[in-house]
Amino acid sequence: MDVAAARRSLLAPAAAEWRLIRGGVDLAVFRPGSKREARRALGISENTAILLYVANGGPANPFKDFRTVRTALSVVSQRPLARAVELLVIGSSGPDERVSENVMIRQIGYVRSPAYMAQLLRAADVYVHASLEEPFGLSLCEALACGTPTVLASAGGVLENVRNGENALLVPVRDAAALGEAIARLLTFPDVASAIGTRAAEEARHSLDHRVMLQELHDWCLEICSTTKQDCSHG
Repeated sequence: MDVAAARRSLLAPAAAEWRLIRGGVDLAVFRPGSKREARRALGISENTAILLYVANGGPANPFKDFRTVRTALSVVSQRPLARAVELLVIGSSGPDERVSENVMIRQIGYVRSPAYMAQLLRAADVYVHASLEEPFGLSLCEALACGTPTVLASAGGVLENVRNGENALLVPVRDAAALGEAIARLLTFPDVASAIGTRAAEEARHSLDHRVMLQELHDWCLEICSTTKQDCSHG
């Protein structure tokens, strides 16, 4: 989805036409809901602040910058937060890691059910996204659609769906200190987090509907087929 990167690719000179068709998610599944009900269904205590991080392979994924996230948690641990903090890592399994007395990392494996993933997003206080380069960012868009307050230290196409201070908080890639401060800000100021999450969900309803994506792709394919037939008849 990163148009600038696409235009720099090796295939760019052969492109006859460019058209941006935004990706999308299933808004019937990924939608806002009650955090309290989601936590009750998942067995998550109200006394714990939950952060979510998603990466295929978890910390071992070379494209997802877990090192920055891990360091950012050390920054979070130094802030006077009212609740203990747990980072749930989705996409890998492994032992729990205690960052500090009040900050824990737990790897909870792969989540294959979209409905279960949506429940986790609704239960979370903050979705944390870090990537060195990424074309779209499906899990990020699912978080936006659920209205989960989101922080990013990322590059690439993921940035086309977010605006700093409006529907997410953005910090520079690999800036662990800024990422930690952004996470702590959302945990400390629930009104700020709520406003960002609400705006994210509202905008997702207009720009991230997978039905719109499929329709636009279908229409373009029909247009290409029609143009090709005309060219052949003229030839």
